[in-house]
Amino acid sequence: MTTTLTPDELETIFAKVCDPGDWKAPIEVWCRGEAVLPICEAIRFFTATEPKVELDTTRMRYLITSEGYRAGPAGDH
Repeated sequence: MTTTLTPDELETIFAKVCDPGDWKAPIEVWCRGEAVLPICEAIRFFTATEPKVELDTTRMRYLITSEGYRAGPAGDH
C-alpha cells in the first residue's frame, strides 16, 4: 500500500493509538471513518501486522484492533 504520510506523521498517529507504557502491546481503538486509513497505515508501519476493522453501525464508528508488535510476525517470540 502506498502512503502519502511521512514517518513522522505515522509516528504521531501511532502514539495516539498505542499503549504509551508498552507500544508492543495489542491495540484496540475506536474512531470515525476519516481516521481509519491513517490509523491502519500507522499500525502496519510500526507493528508489521494487519489491523482488523469493524463498523459499529449503531454509532457509526469503527473499532480497529491489532495483536500488536510483540505478538505479530516481527515480534519478540
